[in-house]
Amino acid sequence: MSRLPWTATAASQDVSKTGDKKSDRWDFFGNPKDFVEVKGGAIPFYAGGSANMPAACTQAATSIGTAGPGGNLAQFGCFAKGNSVLVAPPTGTFGTASRNMFRGYPFSNWDFSLFKNTMIKERITAQFRVEFFNFLNHPIMANASGNISSPLTFGCGCDTPDQAGQNPVLGSGGARVIQLGLKLIF
Repeated sequence: MSRLPWTATAASQDVSKTGDKKSDRWDFFGNPKDFVEVKGGAIPFYAGGSANMPAACTQAATSIGTAGPGGNLAQFGCFAKGNSVLVAPPTGTFGTASRNMFRGYPFSNWDFSLFKNTMIKERITAQFRVEFFNFLNHPIMANASGNISSPLTFGCGCDTPDQAGQNPVLGSGGARVIQLGLKLIF
């Protein structure tokens, strides 16, 4: 399956002052391909006033007027990866990061089945089967967390699809599973 889109939204911040704390978006500067999800990690976050904040964060915040003392850059910080940054927009406005702007890792899962039919009598057949789910046994991560309010997990593909959806089902991203079966056909 191709790369699934994900959206960066501020789940607990109300920068737009609309009262909706679920869909505020920040301003994005750069190439969306820089913000590819990180397996087991997060997109680097720089708190406001931190000494190691990239110059690109300050430049982006200056261009929209939020870099000064008490501005949103100092209050909310920024995310930076590669040559791209994500900064909070001016208070009372909406950011420029569009819906589904970023892409996660592609989903590829190899399943393998082996069947052996044995005729016991003219009308009775036994079928023995072996099925492997996630045959190559490599980790498959769910889509990234787009919650800007959680900088430790923003952009992180931290769970397999079954665990992220609280639905551990066979064959949806967990470790290799082997299933044996015997079926009588008459």
